[in-house]
Amino acid sequence: MKTFSIMGVLVGFIFIYSWALVFSVVHHTQKRIDEAVAQEQTRCEQRMVALKARCSVQPLTPQLAQGTVQPEEAATQVPSPDETAQETAPTATAVASVAFEAQAASRAKYVAGLNSFNHDDYVTARQLWLESVQLDPTNVQAQLGLSKVEDLLKE
Repeated sequence: MKTFSIMGVLVGFIFIYSWALVFSVVHHTQKRIDEAVAQEQTRCEQRMVALKARCSVQPLTPQLAQGTVQPEEAATQVPSPDETAQETAPTATAVASVAFEAQAASRAKYVAGLNSFNHDDYVTARQLWLESVQLDPTNVQAQLGLSKVEDLLKE
């Protein structure tokens, strides 16, 4: 009889200890994931700031820059070929930078959605991944995450 009670206490102790160990590992893993997400978000925000600093979008016409023409009037004016040639290079650079900014913003939304998904907040994850795909339709990770979370929400 004494052996059974000692065995029962021992089994209970092992059971409680194993659950405490599992909880500790899960908590530690989630903490590492949260730290990685925070670092990725910080890195993306720093990259966005650097890109915005590098990207200076030029006004469409010199008259707009000087403030002598209103934007509505500038839209109706046709620039000369010299003005057009001068403005195409900055505009092309700005367009390329905007595309890269969209990719960076899409990546940040994906990471935030991944964090929400890991915290079992599927509705928020779905919304963030939808925004990520809208910013960058070529973001395959966001598309896969979106399909996964939509499958989970259907169930």
